[in-house]
Amino acid sequence: MKTLYSLFLSLSLLTISTYAQPDLSEVDFKIGHIAIDSSLNLALPELGKLIVKDSIEDEEVQGFNVYYFDGVTIWVEKKGNTISSFDISSSRYVTHRGLQIGDPVSKLERLYGEAISEKELNRIHDNYDTGFRNFTEIKIYEYRKSDNDVFYAIFYIKDSKVVKMYMYRGLGC
Repeated sequence: MKTLYSLFLSLSLLTISTYAQPDLSEVDFKIGHIAIDSSLNLALPELGKLIVKDSIEDEEVQGFNVYYFDGVTIWVEKKGNTISSFDISSSRYVTHRGLQIGDPVSKLERLYGEAISEKELNRIHDNYDTGFRNFTEIKIYEYRKSDNDVFYAIFYIKDSKVVKMYMYRGLGC
């Protein structure tokens, strides 16, 4: 009887740990020193050699420089030299929760829980082309610091594996 109770207790705890997900916070939207609103200079030592630097002159998004490194693209505000968004396409970088490019979607779901709904996805990305057509699936997670201050993480999936991560901070909708 005692063994049966121990087995039941173990299975109950396993179910809780498998499905209960911790809340997201700002730390979940950074990778090493690559973090939203942090100085590009803090991230440079772990990024390796700069491949290309572009300046964006488009009216809607002017005021940004884009830095391309091996496996990382970083958008930096010219004023303040702070990181506004970044994408990762190299397994060299690991999230705070332990996810990296090439990991199965099941690991993403285990570490981050359920992504936002399709309705929310359409709300966030209405008229916004992020190259979804190149991927079989995307999963978006958000952390609301306040109503008008939201962190987003987009994980791009192809063949049931994470192939790209994109993180940015935006206005709440």
